[in-house]
Amino acid sequence: MVFAVLWESWKAPEGEIIESCTILTTSSNKLIEPLHDRMPLILHPQEYDIWLNREISEPEKLKSLYKPYPAERIEMYPVSSLMNSPKNDCPELIKPSGRRCQKHGHGNFLITKMDRVYAPQKTGLPI
Repeated sequence: MVFAVLWESWKAPEGEIIESCTILTTSSNKLIEPLHDRMPLILHPQEYDIWLNREISEPEKLKSLYKPYPAERIEMYPVSSLMNSPKNDCPELIKPSGRRCQKHGHGNFLITKMDRVYAPQKTGLPI
């Protein structure tokens, strides 16, 4: 699963070099909609080269990428609330859990997708 992100290295007024990154979002698909009105902008494998092409700077050329990822290409299942803390790092975090929030009807979810492994051919950028 590949998210569209923006990354920049810039110099703060105090002289410190800042490395910043943001995950772009779009409207939710039908699977994510009950949880939130936005979701990460997930790229299809055939879109990787377009997104990573440093020669493309016109927003209109990238506009076609800004759409919800198809719900049928995503699997979502409940996981343990241990997922909520970065202190936890173990395989149990991604195991399915039957627990759901009684108040809201949902719990913590892991969202996965099956796609082929992809390395950009044109950009030469490391992944």
